[in-house]
Amino acid sequence: MDAPLNIVDLIENNSVLNLSPDYNNRFVNKVKETFTETQQQMFVSSFYCYLNYHQTNDFVIDLDNTWIWLGFSTKQKAKILLENSFVINRDYILLNQQAKQTNDTRGGHNKQTFLLNIRTFKLFCIKAGTAKANEIHEYFIKLEDIMNEIIKEECVELKEKIENQKILNKLEKELLREKTLIEQFSVNTQCVYYGLIDDTNENNEQLIKYGNSNNLQQRVEQHKKTYTNFRLVNAFKVENKLHIENAIKNCEEIIPYKRVIEIKNVNVTYRVLMNKSGSLKELFRDALKGDARIVNYVALQDISFNVDNGEVGAILGRNGAGKSTLLKVLAGVLPPTKGASKVNGKIAPMIELGAGFHPEMTGAENVLFYSALMGRDIKSVKERTPAIGEWAGVTDHMDFPLRTFSSGMVARLAFATATDERAEVLLVDEVLSVGDADFQEKSKKRMHELINSGAAVVLVSHDMSAVRELATRAIWLENGHVKMIGKASDVVDAYEAN
Repeated sequence: MDAPLNIVDLIENNSVLNLSPDYNNRFVNKVKETFTETQQQMFVSSFYCYLNYHQTNDFVIDLDNTWIWLGFSTKQKAKILLENSFVINRDYILLNQQAKQTNDTRGGHNKQTFLLNIRTFKLFCIKAGTAKANEIHEYFIKLEDIMNEIIKEECVELKEKIENQKILNKLEKELLREKTLIEQFSVNTQCVYYGLIDDTNENNEQLIKYGNSNNLQQRVEQHKKTYTNFRLVNAFKVENKLHIENAIKNCEEIIPYKRVIEIKNVNVTYRVLMNKSGSLKELFRDALKGDARIVNYVALQDISFNVDNGEVGAILGRNGAGKSTLLKVLAGVLPPTKGASKVNGKIAPMIELGAGFHPEMTGAENVLFYSALMGRDIKSVKERTPAIGEWAGVTDHMDFPLRTFSSGMVARLAFATATDERAEVLLVDEVLSVGDADFQEKSKKRMHELINSGAAVVLVSHDMSAVRELATRAIWLENGHVKMIGKASDVVDAYEAN
């Protein structure tokens, strides 16, 4: 005879309940107090099934082992109930086995074995309508009551633990954010900062400590020695020493300093197949003969350039200087051959306005389509679509196919769509000259709004007046090399004088 199963060991060692030790013991005691020894054994058996088998996919309960126990007078009656109430190959399976011949039998015969999954067995017990089935039903109710009682009690304790863990996690995140923020400010970078102190005033309001510094890390370390659990909340880069009180008072309007775009030692090299004649036919023939030359064309060489949030970095240069290539690197379309390109934030590329639009779709449909490509919330975009069309000056055409639009109308709608939602990074390639003078003025105004909201902008334009107006820094490319980099006005002066 098999050794009886130990309910205590089963509960304490299982991975399903996952109760704390104290509540685990209470659960065991509750089961012992509530159930008879027979019911405890049934609990162990069912729990073993829950631990090891899937409720519907595993057929592990043999009808031969249960029909008598459930109070049926014959197996045939149990079989009829099973076949009438459940679906074969879903709720149960039927195996036809050839019985082995023994000395006591004259020949073998087919044996039918009905195997039930756990879900079917529970329902089968209820449908049986026997006294034993009712007893099982009551058992499940009791078990559920016990589980609810114990788990409800533990949930109170668990909730407290979760809340405490949230506090710890928040503190860890604050410390990590603090560390990341400090790393953005090198020594001699002037900034205004503020942080929280655990102390409160008479109104139970959180106290803050603020000031300005050109060595943020050192200042934070000093505050941590002076104040209980001081933690840096934010810091703002400033070009000049601002009046601290005014800086803090208007901190919502000051853009937090963040290095958004970082191009470091970027090279882009193309491999080009060359031949003397220049014709495609001759090139193909030379390639087969092995006479064609493969040369490396350097589009960009050793380019380093940074743009912070709220800044506009302009890329200047003649045609073929590498401006568009650099924008493609920033957009992630073209990987650099050497060096690194890092962009921190959501990109809104305005490299070729209307490139993602479809001529057979309506203006409104194209707005939604482009926005979906940009990963925007379509529901909110749909609500703003009329306003986008109005801003672009194409309200009366929004329900017409895009092929009926003029090229200027397409460009205006594309610009309005691209700039409708704030992005951390804007890549702008010769799009400020779109439309008439009034629309160009609107475009520049919107660009100013985006810049003031903290967006980092990389601008390519042959319009030096626009560069002077918008850009803070500029890089001048010539034949893929950096000719000059620095303050935008200085670079433009040198470029125009060249």
